[in-house]
Amino acid sequence: MERFLVRSKPATTSVETADNPPTKEKRKKTVSRQYHDSYLSYGFIWTGDVNNPQPECVVCREKLANANMVPSKLKRHLETKHVHSNLDYFRRARDLNQRQQGRLLDSVKVSDKAMEASYMLAELIAKQKKPHTIAETLILPACKILAGVMLGPDAANELSKVPSSDNTIKRRINDMSEDIEEHLAEKLQASGRFSLQIDESTDISGAAQLLANVRYVDADSIKETFLFCKEMESHTTGEEIFRVTNDYFKENSLTWNMCVGLCTDGAASMTGRVKGFIAKVRAQNPHIVTNHCILHREALVAKTMPPELTEVLNQAVQMVNYIKSRPLKSRLFSQLCAEMGADHQSLILHTEVRWLSRGKVLSRLYELRESFWSFQLHPSFHPSFHPSFLPSYTPASTTPASTTPAQPQLNPSFHL
Repeated sequence: MERFLVRSKPATTSVETADNPPTKEKRKKTVSRQYHDSYLSYGFIWTGDVNNPQPECVVCREKLANANMVPSKLKRHLETKHVHSNLDYFRRARDLNQRQQGRLLDSVKVSDKAMEASYMLAELIAKQKKPHTIAETLILPACKILAGVMLGPDAANELSKVPSSDNTIKRRINDMSEDIEEHLAEKLQASGRFSLQIDESTDISGAAQLLANVRYVDADSIKETFLFCKEMESHTTGEEIFRVTNDYFKENSLTWNMCVGLCTDGAASMTGRVKGFIAKVRAQNPHIVTNHCILHREALVAKTMPPELTEVLNQAVQMVNYIKSRPLKSRLFSQLCAEMGADHQSLILHTEVRWLSRGKVLSRLYELRESFWSFQLHPSFHPSFHPSFLPSYTPASTTPASTTPAQPQLNPSFHL
């Protein structure tokens, strides 16, 4: 029964003395074996990394681990899996494999001109904001037809060598984007000082996007360019905005001490005293200068207009919505504008989200005032409102010769 009992080990003291030094664990050393030319007699060549080569059989193309790079194991593979052959046979097999690899590389290799043309095509598609499939479905077939007619079939066949698949165009655009981002990061590091303008907004799909523009000194000029656009995966708080921006700075070797100016809107996530984005940035750089976006302040000021200006704007919006609310009225108004030779053939809608459209709506309505007046006199148009600045205008056809029509004046307050 003694052999079935598990006895506890005696407790060992943790006191270390000079006679009993602490034992160190032995670490197993990893040895990288190198290839020797004599291994070809066993039917093996090497492949992979130079510092850690792997033996590869020239007969069955099987690859072994680096630990098997010894004559005994290579010989065992030859004796157990293949018929014994001489050295000349192994040399011919090695040369044949090398020639096959060379032919494969030549068949899949793209020339420098075709590669350059592929990048230029991807740049053109990205600038025009077209889908990536347009290259292989429209652009390249059209180029082949033109080249075949003008230059001959040989030129059309040369165009077939240009990579133009949708995945290829995507990779080209990503490569150019990364290259531009690297050059911009290098310029910001060389400048040492830059100002940042950041804002969070929601796109048409409902995803929160964080956009940032940067202004820096490049040589003897001040340049302003787009920095990044990051999607906010969860919350849009000041802490999350700071985390996304800070991670981008770390990826591109930028520090908050280089940022001397910061421009944001007046949202609570930006201007919060404790958890706001500006508060988090000031904790990293107390000397940073922050200000409120000028365009956003103009929008806030424009919301508190005098009563007479508000009435004019509301009536103008009602008139525009009356025409734009029905497709038939929009088409008739466009035909009327075209017949009268107007510069524009449609009105502009005003939305509270796109607050910069307010001045454009009034300007467009003022430019098309004659067309709108004629459309108002149409028998099928019965307005229930009378704008304050349109009745003062009388068409030339109904005005006596001795009097001149009163030209309405657009209030300059609407030119935002």
